[in-house]
Amino acid sequence: MGKATQPVSIEGIEFDALISSTEGFSAKSPDYPIEDGFSVQDTIILDPETLDLTLFLSNRPVTWAKRLGNSPGRVEDVVKRLKEL
Repeated sequence: MGKATQPVSIEGIEFDALISSTEGFSAKSPDYPIEDGFSVQDTIILDPETLDLTLFLSNRPVTWAKRLGNSPGRVEDVVKRLKEL
């Protein structure tokens, strides 16, 4: 893995590091019973895509200290912004 050239940014919110990410895709195919006792499926319902992220965030960033600064309320500010999203 190469060296990062900038912090991880999501909707303009910058994090110290991205630890892991996982994308999820799923779908459902509803069953419709018929008179002969069989079930048939005639459609597929796509579920929303999911994205699970594990991010590192601190009030005193080590990796991007010059860019992100040193603020005692940084974590609380980012949590507030994420809740607004």
